[in-house]
Amino acid sequence: MGIPNPNTPYSEPKVEAADNPFFIHALVSGYAYQQSTDFMADVRDRLFSQIAEVNDYSKESHAGNRRGNSGRQKLENITKNLHLVSQTCDTGIANADMSIKLSEEMIVAYNAFCSDEATPPDSWRHIQDSMEWILRTWQCQKNWLVSYKARKDTAMNFVFNLVTQQDSSTNIDIAHQAAQHSSSMHTITILTMVFLPGTFTAGVFGSGILDSEESHGISDLSMPFIYFFVPLTLITAATWFWRQQLENSYMWCQDKLRKKRRQEHTKKMDITIHSQGEGYTTITTAITSAMAFRALTRRVPTASVPRPATALVAGPLAQRRQFHATPRALVSVGDAVPDMDVLVEDSPGNKVSLGKELAGTSGLIIGVPAAFSGACSQVHVPGYVNHPRIKDAGRVFVVSVNDPFVMKAWGDQLDPTKASGIRFLGDPTGEFTKALELGFNAHAIFGGMRGKRYALVIEDGKVKEAHVEPDNTGTNVSLAEKVLG
Repeated sequence: MGIPNPNTPYSEPKVEAADNPFFIHALVSGYAYQQSTDFMADVRDRLFSQIAEVNDYSKESHAGNRRGNSGRQKLENITKNLHLVSQTCDTGIANADMSIKLSEEMIVAYNAFCSDEATPPDSWRHIQDSMEWILRTWQCQKNWLVSYKARKDTAMNFVFNLVTQQDSSTNIDIAHQAAQHSSSMHTITILTMVFLPGTFTAGVFGSGILDSEESHGISDLSMPFIYFFVPLTLITAATWFWRQQLENSYMWCQDKLRKKRRQEHTKKMDITIHSQGEGYTTITTAITSAMAFRALTRRVPTASVPRPATALVAGPLAQRRQFHATPRALVSVGDAVPDMDVLVEDSPGNKVSLGKELAGTSGLIIGVPAAFSGACSQVHVPGYVNHPRIKDAGRVFVVSVNDPFVMKAWGDQLDPTKASGIRFLGDPTGEFTKALELGFNAHAIFGGMRGKRYALVIEDGKVKEAHVEPDNTGTNVSLAEKVLG
């Protein structure tokens, strides 16, 4: 039966085909496909005509080095026509998709309809073959439209390349013309340089301000004129040809002068700061001695004396630059755990004070430079999580200068079951770490201040043992096997 042709009526299976409700669909689909072939031919002709235009223009451009407004206008017209071809291809692809979907659904429905017939007539089988053939032709037509659109994209890219090449060629021409003009101006400059000293000298000698007499038609100022004109011309020419060397010498002198001024300014600042630092050191020493004396008379541990008192006396000098008579003391044995509500657990609103948590009990504070860092995640903290005596250490806390969300995620990764009982606390502002004086400058690695790696054994709210890494981030004295045994 093939594709149903509306212009050719059926002969023998006419009545049986008409009884099939899918006959009309096969007939209309075949007619629609015949119309789509005309559409495909139009798309193909329009596309290949524009491709031929692009090829012809490319040959003309290479043969005659064709440029200008006429060529650019032709490329613009080709671009517009290719864009119209692209829109037509998109429309055809959408129609083909709809036809393919409809044909697939009709074939499924036809199979369900014919399943009830034990022996369907031959005309029905011809209708089924026609529907399947039409489905395949729609799929082929879609593939052709997709290939046409790809050819259009290739032609469009080639047009853009031609435009770019024309622009580059135009820029090269402009550069050549500019170089020629520059060469002309250079020649004019040299001629001016040669004749300007002579013109100036002739103007001076011919102005009448110098007395002269003529002998045999030659002025007695001719020789002075030559003596003055020739050296002046040579000096002008030498200055012109050596101008780059003179500019470099001038810049070298400027650099030397700036360096000398900078060194003198730095030397003055060092002298001023040194004198102020000596005075501040004397004040700090006197205050520290007085506070130590008062602490002894009151039988109060020296470590409990508030350290920020010296900052109140230092004034603006301490804000500008910190001076210390002795190295800053880290947390030491006997110091009380700071009672500060600056640590957070799991969320910003859940404040924790280790001074209250460890008051009257024993515990362990483990400090790390950063959560999720290599040594912290692989060696330091896992050593405590998996240590068999971690339960005997009391309340155990891991503290880092991080936000609470990072610390919670890190704790869930290292101890998902919470079997060790270790709590992970964040010190977002670093205030707790600063109170222990265990912070260090980590801008090069972490972008700001971070805490040293340490482990503090706490008993009755005070430091019993302090294990602080001397190099800030190492893994030696603060490991679990050295702290817990």
